[in-house]
Amino acid sequence: MGLLFSVSLSVGCGGGDDEEDYRYERADIETAVFGTWRGSWEPVDGSESTAFELEIRASDGDLGSMCGNRTLGGLRPQCVATSSMAVSGTVSLRDGSEPVELDGGITVPGLTLSEVWVSLTRDGAPFGVVADWTEAEGWSFCRADDGNGGIIAGCTLTERVP
Repeated sequence: MGLLFSVSLSVGCGGGDDEEDYRYERADIETAVFGTWRGSWEPVDGSESTAFELEIRASDGDLGSMCGNRTLGGLRPQCVATSSMAVSGTVSLRDGSEPVELDGGITVPGLTLSEVWVSLTRDGAPFGVVADWTEAEGWSFCRADDGNGGIIAGCTLTERVP
């Protein structure tokens, strides 16, 4: 499938990629977060909440550089091993609107699969979605933003669609 999967060390870290230190594989990430998830969509403007679904799947996209690093107050950058994978997603709200197609990435911080950060957006889309899955709690965080830093909805992801 030609999917992107890279293991990298954050800027400021020495050394190289040491695959044997990671205690999870790509298939473990896919098992944890890929699929279609149901939950609720709670607009911050006070309008009625609605049911929604978020489908997360592999993508042939290129993650490229997703963020910059800066140091404030003379602190040294901390080194955190991460794994990243390009993904695509579809958000379907049960309010009669058309499904929204998004692209982005998954980041797994650390050498164990205890947390997965998901970030999905697309130029021209009415919103982007960020979510956080943890091994202990499942989906512990989900929100939609307008692409300019404004939060438009909180969301929950409570069950995987079989």
